[in-house]
Amino acid sequence: MRLLVLSCLGFVACDAAYPEAAPVDPSSESCGACHTREYAAWSESPHGRSSDSPVFRALVAEVRTTWGDATAKRCEGCHAPGHDGSDRIGCVTCHQALGNRGARDALLIVDPSAPIAAPHPPTGPTPHATRPGSFLASAELCATCHVLTGPEHFVESTWDEFLASPAAAAGLTCQSCHLPRSDGRADHGLVSVTPPWGRGEPLLTERREAAAALVGAALDLTLAQTDDGVVVRLANARGGHSVPTGATLVRELWVEVRGPHAAVARALSVVATMTADGVTVPLPTEADTVVVGALAPGEAVERALALTPPVEATLYLRPVRADMAEALGFDPDTPELAPIVVSRVTLAP
Repeated sequence: MRLLVLSCLGFVACDAAYPEAAPVDPSSESCGACHTREYAAWSESPHGRSSDSPVFRALVAEVRTTWGDATAKRCEGCHAPGHDGSDRIGCVTCHQALGNRGARDALLIVDPSAPIAAPHPPTGPTPHATRPGSFLASAELCATCHVLTGPEHFVESTWDEFLASPAAAAGLTCQSCHLPRSDGRADHGLVSVTPPWGRGEPLLTERREAAAALVGAALDLTLAQTDDGVVVRLANARGGHSVPTGATLVRELWVEVRGPHAAVARALSVVATMTADGVTVPLPTEADTVVVGALAPGEAVERALALTPPVEATLYLRPVRADMAEALGFDPDTPELAPIVVSRVTLAP
C-alpha cells in the first residue's frame, strides 16, 4: 500500500504494509480512556507538558523576535507537533510514527490512520488495529527530536553521542534509562531534568530526585589526596550520551568543594560559554560564538586544590542555568529551577 503520510514538516510518500483500520481519535484523552495508568503518567511527563514550560515559551519568544517566525517554528516542530490535536507531544506522536526522514530536526513521519504501534502483541480484542512497535522501541525515534542542526546555535548531537557510547555497544537504548518500567510495563513518566512547572509537591520533589538519580548514575564524582592537597574529579563514566545533552545550552553542572578552613564554590564547572564580541552573554539569541560545555561518554575533568582533608565535594545540577533564567525574567532559585544535589562525596583526614 502506498500512502501519503503526514509529518510535522509536511507530506511525504511512504510504503507501508498494514491492514486497513478504523479511524482512531488522535487525542491523548481518547487513549487515556482505556490506558489510564499510561495516560496519568504521560500527563505529568515532559512529553505531556512539552510546550508548557515558561522557560521554553520565553526562549521561543526570544527566537521569534531575533531570528524570525520560521526559525521559531523549528522549535515548535518538536515541542508542539500537534499530532494529537494539541500543542504537546501526544500518544500518537510516538505510537503512530512510521519512521523518519532523518534522525534529526523533527523529521518524524506520523500517519494518523495507521494501526497503533505496540511494544508487545495484544492479549485480547482491541478497539483499534495494532502493529509491531520496533521503531517505537528504538533510540532512533528519540533522536528524531533530540538531535538538532539548528536553529542557529541550537545544535545537539545526542544521537551521534549515543552511537559512540558504551551504552549503545551494550545494546541499551534511550528508553533503557529514560522510560522506566514497573510490572513489566513502561510507566510513560519519562525521567529527565525538565522541571514539572506549577505542579507543586510532591511531584516536584519526586522529579528532582529522579533527575538527581539519572545524572548521578552517569557521572562519578571522586576526591583523592595528594602531597599538595586534593584532586577533585568528575567523569562521565556510564552515560549513554554527553552530559548535559538535549538542552545543552540550558543546563548547568558544577562541583563545590569545602574543607574545614576554605571552600571553592566552583571547583569544576560544566556549562556552555556564550559570547558576543568576546563578552559573555546569557542567551544564545545574543551570542555570536557558542562553545558547548558537556562531558562526552568516558570523558573526565579534574582539578587540584590546595586543601587539607577532611574535604567534602558536592555535585549540583541546574535545570536552567542561573544567568539564562534571570535574563528571561525568572528567579533562578524558584523551586522548579533551584539547584539539585546530584551526589556528595567526602575525603577523610
